[in-house]
Amino acid sequence: MSDVTGLRPGNILGEAAKPPFAVIPNPASLFFNRSNRFAALAPGHQLAPYLSFLAALTRAQHEIERGQRRLPCRPSSVSVRPWNTVWHRWRRRSLSPIP
Repeated sequence: MSDVTGLRPGNILGEAAKPPFAVIPNPASLFFNRSNRFAALAPGHQLAPYLSFLAALTRAQHEIERGQRRLPCRPSSVSVRPWNTVWHRWRRRSLSPIP
């Protein structure tokens, strides 16, 4: 049995491509490659300061990933308040109740 186009099951010109499901980056070289790419793009570029910043940032990420650098710790004496708490306190102080 044939269809309108005249193609039969054994008469197909090609096969459907089967790409890999996902390409997972290599964490050991991901930030290193990005750092090198940003550093190579920076000289003579209009965004050179920003690209240099990104190169330094990704280099630091690479060093943290490899265990060569530790993340800075927040001193225990510094208190961090959630934004909601600060906002509600300010709102209570600055807004008078409506009579």
